[in-house]
Amino acid sequence: MYFDKAFIDCKYVQNIDYFGHAWNTETCTPINFYKEYDHKKLQQNLQNTYQTSNIVASDYQQEFKKLASIHKNTPALANPIARGVRLNQWRSFEKATRVLNKINKNYDLIICTRYDIVYQPVSKILKRVIDIINNAKNAVKNEEIIVTDGSYSENTNNISMQDLVFFGTKDGIIKFGKNFTRNRIKQMFIDLNYQALLPTLNTVEQKLLKKYIACKGFRDLWGLQIIESKVTRRTIDKIGKIIIARSGCPSLDINTIEKYSNYYLYYKHKRFLINELKHIRDWWEYDPNFDYR
Repeated sequence: MYFDKAFIDCKYVQNIDYFGHAWNTETCTPINFYKEYDHKKLQQNLQNTYQTSNIVASDYQQEFKKLASIHKNTPALANPIARGVRLNQWRSFEKATRVLNKINKNYDLIICTRYDIVYQPVSKILKRVIDIINNAKNAVKNEEIIVTDGSYSENTNNISMQDLVFFGTKDGIIKFGKNFTRNRIKQMFIDLNYQALLPTLNTVEQKLLKKYIACKGFRDLWGLQIIESKVTRRTIDKIGKIIIARSGCPSLDINTIEKYSNYYLYYKHKRFLINELKHIRDWWEYDPNFDYR
C-alpha cells in the first residue's frame, strides 16, 4: 500500500503491474520471530493482494534441500545450502526474474524491491531514472541496463550496490537475475576451497580469485552479479527514504513501522546480550514506549 502511495503523484506512472517471488517463511533472528505458511495458500493470497497471477510462492525447506542434494558429496557446501544460508535472497530474485521473463509485455521501467519495503522516493525520481536509462541506451546501444544507488558503489572492490531498491529495463533485470543462484554457489565453493585452489593458479588468476572471494557482504554479492552477468550499470544518488517493515510489526501504521524497525536494529546489534539474558524474557520484547534509537 505504501508503494502505490509513493508514486501516486508521478505523471510517469499511469499504471503499475506487480510480479515477484516469495518464500513461505518469515524470520527475524534477533527477536526470535519465525512463521511458516502453506506456500500454495500464500501464493493465492499474494496474487489476490496484488491483483495478478505473476507472483509465485515456494516452499523454502523443500527448495533448498533439493538444491543441496546436488552437492551431497561436499557436506561443507551442502549443509549451508540446505538451510538457504546467504543464498535465499538471491535465489528468490532469480525466480522473480523468471516470472518477468514469461510476461509478454513491454515496460518503460522495472522497479525491484522487497515486499517489506516502505519506499518514499525523492521528487521526480522516476524521471531521473528513465533519463539515465535513455541516455545509456544512446551511449552504449545496450538495452540491458540497471540503475543502482551510487552511494553504495565505493568499497575495496568498487562493485557494491543497493539491494533494497534498484531499477532497470526489462531485458536488463532479466539478464541480471540469470544464473544468480549458480554464481552464488560458485562463490561459496571457491570461498570454501580457497587455500587449495590458490597454488594452482597463475599470478593474474590469483588476483582475480582474491577479489572474487573478498565479496562477503550482501551488497558486495549483488555487485558481483553485475560483473558475472555483464549487465550495463548506471548509478544514481539520493533515490529516496527506505524503511523495512520488519516481521512481527504489530501495525502497518508508518510510525509504528519506523519504531519497530528501530527496535529490530537495536537488538540486532545487541544479540550477545540477548543470549546472555535469555532468562529475562521481557527485557527484549517490544515496548512501544521505549525509544530504540
